[in-house]
Amino acid sequence: MSSNFTTYLLEKNILYLSNEINFNSTKSFISTVLYLNKQNNKEMINLYINGKGNSYYDLFTRYDQIISIHDIANSMQTKLSTLVLGIAFNEMCLISSYGSKV
Repeated sequence: MSSNFTTYLLEKNILYLSNEINFNSTKSFISTVLYLNKQNNKEMINLYINGKGNSYYDLFTRYDQIISIHDIANSMQTKLSTLVLGIAFNEMCLISSYGSKV
């Protein structure tokens, strides 16, 4: 059920970010965004965010991952729309600001 639901969301250009930002989640996020950008660059990618992020002290150790998400969001042809569901603290708040104006 989980993989079918994930496939459905990807077909609809929907991403959901709720985990803390670390190397693996950044790698997975960037590869998924690149895949969606290549598959259908005319449709907007909708990114839904809900998470408290890392602690304030961990924020500076995760800075390179946050910047790489920012760079990929700004460099792709497809527009990225962000919407916060619930809370978005620390780096989740920064990532929510990366969306394009619609």
